[in-house]
Amino acid sequence: MAGQAIKLKCGVPVTIAVPCAGLDPGAKVTVKVFEPHAMGGDPVETIDATVDEAGGVAQAKWTYDHSKYADKVSAARYVLVCEGAGRTTIGGPVEFFDTFKATLKDSAGHPASCRLVMLHAARGADVPTASDPYGKVNIDVPPGTYVVELLGPDPQASPSKDLPPIDPDDPLANAGVVPSPATPADEQPEPDAPAGPWTVRVLWPDDEKLIDAVRLSSTAAGYDETVPRSAAKLVDGGLEFTFKGGDAGLYDVDLVWQGDKVQHLTSFPIPDGVQDGTTTSAGDAAPAGSGGVLTSLPGYACTDDPPGPPKKTCHELSGGHFDFDRAFVRPDGIAALQGVFSDLQDASLRAMVFGHTDTVGAEDYNKALSERRARSVTAVLTQDPDSWEDLYTKEKWGTKPIQVMLNAVRPDGTDKLDEDGQLGPKTQAGISDFQTRQGLPASGQADAATRRALYLAYMKKASDTPIDVSRLKSFDGTPYMGCGVFNPFTPKGADEKSRRVVIMSFDPSSEPVGLPCKIGDLGPCHQNLLPDDQIPVANDRNPYFRCKVFRDIASHCPCNQGPDVAATFQYGLYTGADAAWGPNDKLHVVSEDGTDVKDYPISSGQPSGDLTWFSIADPKTGVRYKGSVVTANGEIGLWGLVELARLTDPSDPQQYLPAPDPQYVVPQDELAS
Repeated sequence: MAGQAIKLKCGVPVTIAVPCAGLDPGAKVTVKVFEPHAMGGDPVETIDATVDEAGGVAQAKWTYDHSKYADKVSAARYVLVCEGAGRTTIGGPVEFFDTFKATLKDSAGHPASCRLVMLHAARGADVPTASDPYGKVNIDVPPGTYVVELLGPDPQASPSKDLPPIDPDDPLANAGVVPSPATPADEQPEPDAPAGPWTVRVLWPDDEKLIDAVRLSSTAAGYDETVPRSAAKLVDGGLEFTFKGGDAGLYDVDLVWQGDKVQHLTSFPIPDGVQDGTTTSAGDAAPAGSGGVLTSLPGYACTDDPPGPPKKTCHELSGGHFDFDRAFVRPDGIAALQGVFSDLQDASLRAMVFGHTDTVGAEDYNKALSERRARSVTAVLTQDPDSWEDLYTKEKWGTKPIQVMLNAVRPDGTDKLDEDGQLGPKTQAGISDFQTRQGLPASGQADAATRRALYLAYMKKASDTPIDVSRLKSFDGTPYMGCGVFNPFTPKGADEKSRRVVIMSFDPSSEPVGLPCKIGDLGPCHQNLLPDDQIPVANDRNPYFRCKVFRDIASHCPCNQGPDVAATFQYGLYTGADAAWGPNDKLHVVSEDGTDVKDYPISSGQPSGDLTWFSIADPKTGVRYKGSVVTANGEIGLWGLVELARLTDPSDPQQYLPAPDPQYVVPQDELAS
C-alpha cells in the first residue's frame, strides 16, 4: 500500500485491475474502496466487478466524482480490496487528479505574466505553480477547491522574450483576459502598440520617498526607459509615471530604490496589457491625451499573515485539570478543550497530542502517567468511552469522578452532589436519576454500562461532534504520545505548569515525519536528549526542554515558548530543487550596526511547497536589518536594509523588502575575516 500510486483522472470512466487470486474467470466479486489509513472502517465506495477471462484479476469500472466523497475523505488516494469466494485480496493504491486551468489577472486586471502562483487547498496541501507569459495556469492537482494567490515574479521565467503565438483552439485564449484571434495566428496581422505617452501608476503611499524611479523595458520591442521620481505625478494612493511608448512586445516594470536597488514588479504584453484611459484598481481616468494606462501596481507586502507558513496553534491542559496522579480530566479541562474543537472546525487541519510531567519521580513511572493523560485527552477529542473505562479500571478512579461527572451533566435546578468519594444515598439517587434519563435500569449503582453512558455525556460538554481519529498524528498506530519528565518548563522538581497535555493543531504540509517516539519505551527518549552541556538555562523565553524532537516541534507554538506570531516577521525562502542553498546552510539576518544577529538553519524552517518559512522574532523598532543565506561558498544577499519591525504591522504602508545590493555575494574567506 505504500508503493507508487496509479494516477487516474477524475470524472473519466476507468477500469481498474484488482488482484483476486484463486477465483474463476467470470466470477462475480465485490471491490471495496478504502482510504489507506482507514482500512478497518467502512469503505468509501463498493463496486461490483467480474473476474476477467484469464482469471486472477477483477475488472472494476468506476467514474470517480470527488464531490460525492469530499466531506468524508482526507485525500483522493485509495486502496481497493477484492472480496469473493471467501477470499480477500488487496490491490495497490490508486490516486485521482483533476486539472486546474485558469487565466489569471493582476490587481490592475492585466494578464499576470510569469508569476509564481500558490493554489491554496481547502483541504490538503497547497500547490505551488507559475503562470506563463499570457497569465495562464494549467496543472494537474488533487481534486478539491482552491483559492489562487499571486506571488512574486517567476525566477525561472524569461519574461523579456517574444510571446509565443496564441493557439486559437486553446479554450484559455477565450477566457476574457487574452483575446483569441478571429483568424489563424499565422494569418493574423500583428497588433500595433497604442500611441504614447503611456502611464504607469504605482499605488503606494511612499511618504519616505524610497522610490527613486520606475523603469519600463522590453527586449523584444527594443525599449528601455527610466522615469525619475521628480518627473512623477502624485495621484490618490501613489505615484504616476509617464513614458514615451514603443512597439508591441512583452514589457517589464521595475522599481528603482534609493539610487541603484531594483525590484521587479511585473511583466505584461502590450497591447494586451493596456487599458485605454482608465485603471481598474484606481478607478480614475488617465490624463488627457494619454495612450492608455499600462498598469496600476500595488507595492510588495510582507506581513505577519503571509501565504506561507503553515498554520499551527496549540492548547494546554495543565496539571490542575487532572485529578492527582490520575488521567481523569476535570470539568475545567473539558471546557478548555472547546478551543481545540473550535480550531479543528477547519477540516484541513490535523492535530497531535503530547503528555508531559514534572521531574519528580522515576522516569518510567512518569512516562506511563503522561501517556495515560494524553490517552485520556485523546478519548475526549474522539469521544471514546472505552478508553476511559480502561483507565477507570487501571487507575481505580472510584466514586469521586462519578460524582464530578454527574454534577457536570445534571439538569438545571437539581442539587449538586458532594464530591467526597462516598457512595451515599444522595450519590445513589443521582446515579438512578441519570440512568432513568439514559433509558438504563435505575439501579443506583455505577455499573459498566452506566459509566460508559456517563463518560460520553461528560465528553460532549466539550463538543457534540467528535474529531475523527484519523485527523490525529499517529505514533506507530497510537494517536497520542507521552514524553514523561523530559520536557518540563523548569528543572526545579514539583511544578504544576510542567504537568500538562499539549494539543497542537497544524496544517498537514507542516506535519513532522519520522518521529522516533514510542509508547512505553524510554529508549528513543534517551537517544534524543540534549547533551548536559547543551541543556538550556530555563527562563520565561527558554523552557527546559531536553528532548530535541519535542523542542523542535514546540518551537513553532507560542504556548510552548515559541514565537508570538503577532510580533514576528515571517519570511519565505525559496528552497526548490534548483535553489543555490541547501538544508545545511543558514538564513542570516543582521542589524545595520551588526549588534543584533539572528541565524536560522534552513533545515529548521517550515517547508511549504518550494518555500521554507521562518519566524524572525522580535525585530527591534527603529532598527534596519538585511537578510542573506550563508553557504559553504559565501554569503548570498536576499534583501537590503529595511525596518523589519514595521513589516509586522499590516497597516503600515512601508511593507516591502528592498532588493539587496547588486552582486551581493561575499566569499567565505571574507566572512571568516
